[in-house]
Amino acid sequence: MKKFLLMIGVTLLFLFPFSNDFSFVGVPTVRAHSLLDGQNHDLIVSFTPSFHNHKALTNWKKKQRYDVISFNGAFAVSGAFEQKDIASFLENQNVVSIERDKKVHLLEQVMDWGVQAVHASYAWKSTYTGKGVKVAVLDTGIGPHEEVNVVKGVSMVSYTTSFRDDHGHGTHVAGIIAAKNNTRGTVGVAPNAELYAVKVLDSNGNGYLSDIIKGIMWAVNEQVDIINMSFGTSTPSQALEQAINIATQNGIQVVVAAGNSGSSKTPGLLYPAKYEPVIAVGSVDKDMNRSSFSSYGPELDVVAPGSSIQSTYLFNSYARLSGTSMAAPHVAGDLALLKEAFPNASAQELSQKLFTTAKDVGPLGKDDMYGYGLIQAPFNEGMTQLTVNLSQPSLLPNEPVAIKTNVNFLTLKPAPHVSLRYTVTMPSGKKISSTAESDDYGEATFTFSSTQAVGTYKVDVSSLGNGEKTSVSFMVPKPSSSHLHFFLSSPTLVKKGRGTTITASVLDAKNRPLSSKKISFTATTPSNQILHFSTISDKHGKAFITLEKDVPLDMSGVYSITGSTENFQHTLSLLVTDK
Repeated sequence: MKKFLLMIGVTLLFLFPFSNDFSFVGVPTVRAHSLLDGQNHDLIVSFTPSFHNHKALTNWKKKQRYDVISFNGAFAVSGAFEQKDIASFLENQNVVSIERDKKVHLLEQVMDWGVQAVHASYAWKSTYTGKGVKVAVLDTGIGPHEEVNVVKGVSMVSYTTSFRDDHGHGTHVAGIIAAKNNTRGTVGVAPNAELYAVKVLDSNGNGYLSDIIKGIMWAVNEQVDIINMSFGTSTPSQALEQAINIATQNGIQVVVAAGNSGSSKTPGLLYPAKYEPVIAVGSVDKDMNRSSFSSYGPELDVVAPGSSIQSTYLFNSYARLSGTSMAAPHVAGDLALLKEAFPNASAQELSQKLFTTAKDVGPLGKDDMYGYGLIQAPFNEGMTQLTVNLSQPSLLPNEPVAIKTNVNFLTLKPAPHVSLRYTVTMPSGKKISSTAESDDYGEATFTFSSTQAVGTYKVDVSSLGNGEKTSVSFMVPKPSSSHLHFFLSSPTLVKKGRGTTITASVLDAKNRPLSSKKISFTATTPSNQILHFSTISDKHGKAFITLEKDVPLDMSGVYSITGSTENFQHTLSLLVTDK
C-alpha cells in the first residue's frame, strides 16, 4: 500500500529567517584550471532550481554517489568529485558556482541568548552538562559539524540509508541541545549530552507517518532518555499517539514543538503537542514575551527561547532560525541537565521538576500563553562564585595590597559567612596562605604586605565550601619601568547592559604619567569567550575603556579583565547581574 505523505501534515516548526539573519560562510568560486589537474576534489557545486529534475541529480540521489542538498529553493551537490564530473560541471549552464568544501567556523565561541536565558551556565558550574544522557532527535537528520557529536544514527526515509541532514533543520535543533562547549562556534544547553540522529523527514522537511513511528520505536529500543520532535501536524493520528505512549511508558520524555500558528485565527497547538504524555513547548523572544508565531492553548506546558536562535547548520556553518522548533530543543537540553542532576528520579518526577522550577513570565500560575513559564536549568543552590579585585593596587616595594573578594550565590545574591583561602605565590615561587570569611554582605578583604621582591605575584582564592576558585595577579616593577594602575568608575557589581568605564593610568616609578603607552586588554566572559582590544594613554597617562562598547555585558556572571603594558599586568573582575 502506498504511504501517505504527512503533507496533510507534518511541518517543521521553524520560520526561515530573512537574509540578514542567515548566512553561509562561503568561499569564492574556484578557477577552472585549478580543478582540472587529474585529481579528485572535495567540492560544493550549486545549481539553479531548474536543475531539480535533471537526470544526473536523480542518479546521484538513487546511487548515493554524492550528497544532494536542497536549501531555500536552490540545490547543491557535495562530495569528492572525479575529473570527468568536474569537466561536465564547467560546461553546464545550470551550475551557479563551484566551491571547495572547506571547514568554516566562528572565530570565537558565542553563547546564544537562549542558552543564557535558561541559565544553562548555572548548571555547568554545578557540574551538570548532560553527560551520559541520551537524546534522540527525530528530524531531517544531523549533518557533519565540528560542534556536534552524534553517538549513533539511523535513517527511516526510503531514499537514503544515511542519517546525514540534507535540509538543515535537524542540525540546527541538535546544536541547540548539545553543541560542544569549547572555544569556538556556539554552545548547546547540555553540551555533553549524547545525540542520537533519527532521520524521519526528507530534504524538503516532509515525512511519512510510518517513518516517524518507526523512528520512535527505534529510539525506544536504543533506550534513549529523551526524544525531541520539532514538527507537527493539524491531523490527529491514533498510531502516532500509541507510539508516543509506548515511549513514555518506557520512561522516555517526549518533547515536542507547540506549533507556529499563534498569529492565525486558529492559534491552538498542533499534534503531537496536543497529546497528554508529551511536553508541549511554546516560544518566547528576548524580552520574555510570547513569540507572535507561537501556538498557545490549555495543552501548553512550558515556553523556551525560540526567536532568532543561533545554532549549527549545514556545511559546518551557523544560522539564526526562529520557531517553536527552536524552543523545543532548549527543553530537551534542560531535561538532560535535570536527568544528570537527579539520576534516580523517574521521567514523571523530572517533568514535574521542570514545571515547578519554570519562571512564571505570564499571568500568575499556569496559563494558555506560557504554560508553567520559562524553563530554568538546574543548579546547586549552595554553589558560589567569586570576584576578586585589588582595591587600591599599591605596587611599590613593602607597601600592602588589599585584595577584596565578593562571594555570591549563582543567583547573584550575596553569600555570607563563606570560608575563603588565599594563597599568594611570590616571584620566587614561595607560597603564603591565609584564610578569611565573607561578612553579611558577602564581602571579604585580605591584606598582603610582603611585597619586597620585584616580579609577579599571583593570588589564588578558593571557597572552602564548594571548591570555587579564582585568581588575580599584580606586579612590583623594577624602579625604572612603567607600571599600570586600574581604577573602576563603578562598583564591581554591575547591571547587565549598563555601560561601565574603566580608567587605566600608566605611571613611571615616581608615579609620573606616561603618555602614548599602549595598553593591551584581554576580557574573558562568563561563557569563556575571550576578547582582545587595546588603547593608548593620553598626555595625562590615562586611557578610558567603556565595557559596554568594547566588551558587551550581555550575560550575567563574572567578567575578568586583564590589562598589560610592557612588563606589567593587572586583572580585575566584574560581577554582572540581570537586575
